[in-house]
Amino acid sequence: IVELTLGPGSHLDERVLMRQVGISRTPAREALNRLASEGLVRVRANRGFFVAPLDIDDTARFFDAYYVVERSAAYFCRFTNTGFVADMVKMTHEHEQVVMARENLAITRINAQLHVRIAAATENPYLLEFATRIHTIARRLAYFVYVNESDDRSGHADQQRHIVREHGLIAGA
Repeated sequence: IVELTLGPGSHLDERVLMRQVGISRTPAREALNRLASEGLVRVRANRGFFVAPLDIDDTARFFDAYYVVERSAAYFCRFTNTGFVADMVKMTHEHEQVVMARENLAITRINAQLHVRIAAATENPYLLEFATRIHTIARRLAYFVYVNESDDRSGHADQQRHIVREHGLIAGA
């Protein structure tokens, strides 16, 4: 879903999932429900599970929520949270490495981990849950953008260098 191999709006058949992964109905249903709770899948009554769409209206609303969670996490972040500084330095370094290697999926994963770690440092489970969901969706949008920007290597590289610098500033703070 994040890599867009399963396109927006694609039907997710429980039976196919069960066969492909080799699991029974209960774990398949639990996995699909978890994907739905993370915002990656939508449930349609009597029709099943579908990959969440990527549309302009939804993306605009997403960015409103993204802004709120980032501001809130920054405001409530406790820099004294155990292991926080070491985690930030480590993730910033890992992010820089995958940017240099142009590993788009890894870039989205580590970027999300870094931002969720900031939310975890608020020591507020509600904010952490919100941030986790938002950054799961952000991974999908970012991957979509990165893949579509890959033709413009210099613009994409400039954007990634800017993000690396910002992460460095966050870790430095």
